[in-house]
Amino acid sequence: ELSPTLKTEPESKFCRQEWPASSEKLEESRQFLIDTSKSSHPVLIVPDRDADGLCASLIVMKTLQYLGRNSSDFVIHFIQKGGTVHDEFERKQMQDKLGQEGFIYVVDSGSRGGRAIVDGEKRRTIIIDHHFSTEFPENSLALNASHYEPVATSSLLSYILCKDLHPLVGQECAWLAITGTYGDLSASTKFTDFPNCDHLEDVAKKIGKKNFSETVSLLNAPRRSPECNAIVAWNLLVKASGPTDIIGNKRLEQVRQFVQMETEKWSHVKPVFSKDGKIAILTIKCESQVHPVIAQKWATFLKSSKLELVACANVDYMPGRVNFSCRIARCAVTRGDDVNLISLLKEYANKKEGLPERIRGDISRPQVAAYRRTCGTNFVK
Repeated sequence: ELSPTLKTEPESKFCRQEWPASSEKLEESRQFLIDTSKSSHPVLIVPDRDADGLCASLIVMKTLQYLGRNSSDFVIHFIQKGGTVHDEFERKQMQDKLGQEGFIYVVDSGSRGGRAIVDGEKRRTIIIDHHFSTEFPENSLALNASHYEPVATSSLLSYILCKDLHPLVGQECAWLAITGTYGDLSASTKFTDFPNCDHLEDVAKKIGKKNFSETVSLLNAPRRSPECNAIVAWNLLVKASGPTDIIGNKRLEQVRQFVQMETEKWSHVKPVFSKDGKIAILTIKCESQVHPVIAQKWATFLKSSKLELVACANVDYMPGRVNFSCRIARCAVTRGDDVNLISLLKEYANKKEGLPERIRGDISRPQVAAYRRTCGTNFVK
């Protein structure tokens, strides 16, 4: 039974008794997959475009195939450049692709309150995510890892969700869980830090962490390019049986080299500090999605006794909009400051009359993870 918008956990309280999510939600989600496997209705998968979203989505799709669904039963929908799963345009696209009845898997995105992802009682939706939220879209089943420390990535959450449904998940999808997790948390992540995940550490060592890092870099390249053509990475990932099937791909390598040149070009822009010294902002003009990488670089480099947040604003990524990404400054983490990105952004937005209404809910939820805290948004100029 589909649940309405819910406040599932207190914002400041984390549950350590269960992992990687509520046992109740895990069972509901497994039943959702079983129901999908027994149905003949189409399956629409909506992955985020990064390595974690791609790998998590493929774990789900492979599991459903192991359970009996055919490859022709699936429709993959990537959100257009600069868009979100909540946009009216995307809602219409998803409804048209799915038809009057079927199953929708929104993976690694969509965790915020609001109306249903798509309308219709016969269009059942599950959201598999790890981005922090206490509210979710109406009429959706939300499996969210953000309240259960250590926070699992979407790919690791999907792997744990699916592993007990079919023995081939553990055999064939472990490398996907590792790739996606490294994509969000870096190859320095130790799976021994996660409950019952020691076997993934063994797989990572056997294949080689450098190979996983290279795979992540290549998979992430298309979504950062001006064309934002993540389907290129997806199609290659679907056919791969491991990192060696991705490493050396000429098309992905060309895209990566272009994005690296753009990143280097715009990384030398000098930051401007807010009057209170809490925020440093870099402004770039680039059609590629390099603003998150640049924000991360400067957040690591800049040092100040007051600095809390580093933002990179990109005025050319989407016509008529300013997209920006934020990172907590490493110096703030070193000081032990508890920086809440959403609260800080809202504080500054409220100082500009009319701005909160213009950006509405488009400030994304920060990823709550041991290694990185991020968020971003876009608003009309």
